[in-house]
Amino acid sequence: MIKPIKLCIVILISLLASQVMAHSNHALGEPVSKEAVEARSDAVIDQLISQNKLNKSWDAAKKTAVTPRETSAGNVWVIQFDNPDEIVKSKTALYVVIDELGNVLAVSHENQL
Repeated sequence: MIKPIKLCIVILISLLASQVMAHSNHALGEPVSKEAVEARSDAVIDQLISQNKLNKSWDAAKKTAVTPRETSAGNVWVIQFDNPDEIVKSKTALYVVIDELGNVLAVSHENQL
């Protein structure tokens, strides 16, 4: 009789401990800083250039905005790069969208979420 009671107590304590350690935003990690987001976006641009998905003129692109936004899926950062040397004038801006954990969600020439 004592073993089932001990087992119930251990299970109860385990369940309560998991509730105490939960984050308020239910995320699996801590949100990244603005500086970390900026560094991550620079790395994304470098990677796209090295993979020939962006031409080399994007290497000199200027980061013009780092903006936090709230979406239905959670908080994200939108980082805007401008490249006046881009041949296609409708594609002189590039937007990198990064979630609050540092994961790249999208890279696009349109500022659409």
